[in-house]
Amino acid sequence: MPPRLIPFTGFPKTTTSFLKRLHRFNDREWFAKHRDEYEEVVLAPALQFIDTMREPMRSISKHFEVAAEISGGSLTRIQRDLRFAKDGKPYKTHIGILFRHTGAPRATAPAFAVKIESQRVAIQVGQPFPDAQALTWMRERIADDEDGWKSVTRTPGFRKRFAFEGEQLKRPLRGTSPDHPFAEDLRRKCFVAVQTFDPHVIETKSFVQRAARSMQAAGSFMSYLCSTLDLDFEA
Repeated sequence: MPPRLIPFTGFPKTTTSFLKRLHRFNDREWFAKHRDEYEEVVLAPALQFIDTMREPMRSISKHFEVAAEISGGSLTRIQRDLRFAKDGKPYKTHIGILFRHTGAPRATAPAFAVKIESQRVAIQVGQPFPDAQALTWMRERIADDEDGWKSVTRTPGFRKRFAFEGEQLKRPLRGTSPDHPFAEDLRRKCFVAVQTFDPHVIETKSFVQRAARSMQAAGSFMSYLCSTLDLDFEA
């Protein structure tokens, strides 16, 4: 286990300003001149946040990786993969943090995530990039288990916090009735529920507790998702 970092006390008030400027001046020359600022207002506090989330995440489930490392850990790279970047801009303009399930390939694993943008902060839970088999299993279970899906996605506590986001099929899923009570969910190409916050929520140490409470509220949904994929979840 890597050494513990300084406990998280909040991102600096200049973090969202830096992300706004990065969006405006998204090139390597500008970033090179502001690398020290990036390390101070983005990299260091993000790693502290991840490190401080170890215990809260362990109380939710021990099967999700929480790694405060610059490379290969829970903090996503700020560099974009230019093979898939149509505009050619080299940097992401958000802070991405992923606590991935350790029992699945990293690229497709279910995850608890934090996405910090200049205009909003989002807690995201689910499986953003399911492979074809996982997507089939989820759709089949939702189609056959209406009560179970309802119990984890339609409760007042879950719906008060979360809304599903992501691409959907344009037409009803083949072989299912458009009148199915969860026809909209069966059209999903991924299963990601999102709770959003004002961006200034990141500026105090209580952001750890707020993020943890949000993730805890999605525990039943994530447990359902993991059991469908034959992955462990229990704390």
